[in-house]
Amino acid sequence: MDRYLTNILTTGVTGAITLVAGFWPSVAHGQLLLPDDSLGATPSTVTVTPNARRFLIEGGVARGSTLFHSFRDFNIAPNTGVYFINPAITEQIVARVTGDLPSNLLGTFGVLGDADMVFINPNGIVFGPRSRLDMGGSFLASTAEAVVFGDEFTFSATTLDTPPLLTVNVPSGLQFGQQPGPILYQAVGGIPNRGLTVQPGETLALLGGALNLENARLEAIRGQIELGSIAEAGQVAIVPREIGWAFDYSDIQVFDNLLSSRSIIRTAATENDFVMPEDDQGGNILIQAADVNLTRSTQVRAGTLTNLSSGDITINAQRLMMDDGSFLTTRAVANSSENITGNAGNISINASESVVLQGATETPTRIDATVQGETVNANNGLTKGVAFGNGGNIFINTPQLSVIGGAQVGTVSSTAGNAGNITINAPESIEISGVSQSRNNIRRSTIATGSSRSGTGGDLIINTGDLRISNGGRLKVGTAGTGAGGRTIINADTVGVIGGAAVPGSETLLSAIFARTGDEGNAGTVWIDARAIELRDGGRISTTALPNSRGNSNSIRINTTESIEIDGGIITENSFNPSGIFSNTQGTGRAGALDITTNELKIGNGGKITASTLNRAAQTSGGLDLSVNRLLLDGGAQIIVGTRADEGTGATVLVSDFEVILLRNGSLITSEALNSANGGNVIFSSSEGFVIAPPGEDSDIVARSNLGDGGRIDIVAQSILGLEERLALPNNGTNDLDASSRFGKAGTVSLNELGTEPIQAGANLPEAIGADEISRQCQPRSGISSFVVSGQGGIPTEVSMPGLLWETLDNINTREMATEITLDPVDSSLLTESPLREAQDWHMSGAGQIVLVAHTAETIPYATTSLAHCFLGDSAL
Repeated sequence: MDRYLTNILTTGVTGAITLVAGFWPSVAHGQLLLPDDSLGATPSTVTVTPNARRFLIEGGVARGSTLFHSFRDFNIAPNTGVYFINPAITEQIVARVTGDLPSNLLGTFGVLGDADMVFINPNGIVFGPRSRLDMGGSFLASTAEAVVFGDEFTFSATTLDTPPLLTVNVPSGLQFGQQPGPILYQAVGGIPNRGLTVQPGETLALLGGALNLENARLEAIRGQIELGSIAEAGQVAIVPREIGWAFDYSDIQVFDNLLSSRSIIRTAATENDFVMPEDDQGGNILIQAADVNLTRSTQVRAGTLTNLSSGDITINAQRLMMDDGSFLTTRAVANSSENITGNAGNISINASESVVLQGATETPTRIDATVQGETVNANNGLTKGVAFGNGGNIFINTPQLSVIGGAQVGTVSSTAGNAGNITINAPESIEISGVSQSRNNIRRSTIATGSSRSGTGGDLIINTGDLRISNGGRLKVGTAGTGAGGRTIINADTVGVIGGAAVPGSETLLSAIFARTGDEGNAGTVWIDARAIELRDGGRISTTALPNSRGNSNSIRINTTESIEIDGGIITENSFNPSGIFSNTQGTGRAGALDITTNELKIGNGGKITASTLNRAAQTSGGLDLSVNRLLLDGGAQIIVGTRADEGTGATVLVSDFEVILLRNGSLITSEALNSANGGNVIFSSSEGFVIAPPGEDSDIVARSNLGDGGRIDIVAQSILGLEERLALPNNGTNDLDASSRFGKAGTVSLNELGTEPIQAGANLPEAIGADEISRQCQPRSGISSFVVSGQGGIPTEVSMPGLLWETLDNINTREMATEITLDPVDSSLLTESPLREAQDWHMSGAGQIVLVAHTAETIPYATTSLAHCFLGDSAL
C-alpha cells in the first residue's frame, strides 16, 4: 500500500502542480480564441461583446443536426465567458482544437440553447476555481484526437478534414491517440459554489489521460457523470441515451489514473436544488481508470428525494484507494412531509488488484447505500415522510479488500424500506482492522447491514480466501426495529477473528462477526463454510438479543473441513472477555441454536461456546448440535447451553460421531437451568468414540437445575474414562457427571460403554450344549497335572472336534508322523495380530495424540510338549 500511495502522490499531486505551471503561460503566448481555416468557407468566428466579458462563437459547418467548429487555440480567461450560438435545428455542437497547446477553460463555457456540447483537445484541458458551465444540454470534454460518427466521418484534431456534404448522425465514439493529454480541475482556495454543473438529467463527462481533481465540483442532478482515464490508443464508444450519453470502454486495454482530493462529484438532489419531485430520477456516476484515489473528504453522491430510484455508482479500476473521510453514497431520503417510494441506488466496485479503505479521525471513510426518513420532531413540529423504498446493494469484486483504521461499508434502512445487500468477492483476502478516534467519536472498521424501523436488514455475503478481522474490526448485521436482521453468509478458506482494540476512556472493542437485535425483530443468522477458523484473544462469532428486546437471537451454522480453534480472551480492568461462539438473549426472546460441523474443535484458556438465555422472562435457548471427530477442551474451556428462564426446559448439547472427547484442567460442558426451568440434556453418541477426563483435573459434565428438575446426561461410547456420577462442586478436584437438582427431582445419568469384542470372526455357535464326554485317543500320563472344566461353555460340541478357530488338516498320513514333535516357545513379535482387550488407561504421545492402553496379565512362555504317545487321527486336535 505504501508503494501505491507513493505512486499516486508522485504522478497525481506533483503532476497536477506541474500541469498548472505549464498551462498558464500558454494563454499569454497563444491566443485566447483563435479559429483555424480548416472549415473552408464557413469558419468559426468570434465576436466580442462591448464589455469584453463575453465572446460569442458563430459560423462553423452545419451538417444535419450537428454544428462543427475548429480552433487553433481555445482558452477562456477567468471572469469571462465564451458562448456558442445554437441555431434552431442544431442538436449537438462539436468543437476541436488543432494547435499544440492545451486549453485553459478558466471562465464560463456556455451554449445559447439546449444543444449538447462536445469539446476535444488532445493536448490537455484545464479547469480552474472560476470555471463553470452555462448550457441547456450535456457537456463532454475530452483529450481524444477525434470524434467518430459511425462509418460516415471522423472529425479529427490531428487530420484537418472538413465534414462531408451529407447528413451526419450523432457521435458514436471518441478516438484516442497513443498518449492522451491530461485533464486537470484545480480550484485552489476551496470548492466553488457551482463548478462544472449541467442541467438536471443531462450528462457531464470528462474523458482524457490522467484526471486530477482538486477542490473540484462536478454536478449533474438526475443526470450522468462519467470520468474516464485512458492511457493508450483506442476508441471509446458513445452510447446515446434519451438525454445525454453513456460510454463503452471495451476497446481500451490500458487506463491511466484518477486522483480526486477534497472534491464533490454528485448526481443526487438536495433540498436546495430546484427539482420537480415527480421528475426526480437519480443519476448515475461512473469512474473508469487504473488507479482511483479518493482522498481528503472527496464526496461521490447519487440519490433521490422522490418516488423514482436513485442512480448507481460504478467504479472500474485496477486499484481503488479511499482515505481521510472520503465516501461513496447512494441514498433515498424522505426530506419532505410526503412519503416516497424511491430506492437507493447500487454501488459497484470492480478492482482487478485491490480496494483499500483507510479511516479518518473526524469523518468516516465509507461506502454506503441507505434509505432514510420517517422522523418527527415534537418540539418544532417538523415532520419527515416515510421512505418505502429499499436501500441499494453494494457489490465489491477485487482480489484483496482492506477496510482499516475505522473505515466503513454499509447498507442501512431507517424507515419502512428494506436495507440492501452487500456482496464481496475477494478471492485472495479481506482485512477488517482497527479503529479511529476523534474528540467525540470512536469508529470501528466495519462492514454492516442494518434496519432501525420496520424494514428488514440486508444480507452480508462474503466469498474470500482469507477473512481476517482484528483490532476491533467487525462484520455486523443488525436490527433495531420490528424488521428482521439479514443473513451473514461467509465462504472462505480460512477465517480469523483475533483480539480487540483498547481505546482510552472506553471499553475494549472486541473483534467480531455478529448479528444483533435491539427490538422486536429477530437477529440475523450467521452461516460460515471454511477450511479452518481461528478465534483468539477475544475474537468472537455471535448472535445477540440485547436487553429490553423481544426478538430472538438467531442461529449460527459453522462447517469447516479441518478445524476450529477457540483460544483465550482479553482481560480488561473489570472483566475477562473470552474468545468464542455465542448465541445469547438478554431480552425475552429465544437464544438461537448452534450447529457446528468440523474435524477438530479445540477450545482452550477460557474460550467458550454458549447458547444461553440470560433473562428470567426469556424463552429457552436453542441448543448445540456438534458433529466433530475430535473435541478437545483445556484450561477452563466451556461449552454452555444454559437458561435463566422461569419455565420450560433447558436445551440440548448433542455431540455425535466423534472419535474422542477430551476434557482437561477445569473444562466444563453444561446444559444447566439456574432458575425454575428444568435442566437440559447432554448427549454424546458414538459407537467408535472415547470420552476421557484425566483424574484430578476438575472437569465436569452438568445437566442440573436449581428449582426445576435435573436434566439428562446420556453417553454412548466405546469407553468412558475418568468421569463419575457425583455432585459437581467447585474446585473439588474430581471429574463429575451431575444431573441433580437443588430443589426439584434429580435427573438421570446414563453411561453405555460398548467396549470391545475379542473375536469378531464369523463362527457358528452350537445350538445344543455338548455332552460330558472324554476323548480316549490320548492316554493319561502318570505324574502330569490335571485339567478342570467348570461348566460346559468352554468344551467342544463333540469330542472329536477342535475349538472354534481350529481347522481340519486333510490329506496327511498321520501314521508316518508318529515321532516326537517339540513346540518351542512362541516369539510374540511374530504374531500378526494382537488380541483385542478393553482399554484401562491412556497417555498422550509425543505427537499430541491420545493413546489408549490395556494392561495385560503376566504370561508364561509355552512349555516343551511331547506328543510321542498322542497319535493324530483323521481329525486335528
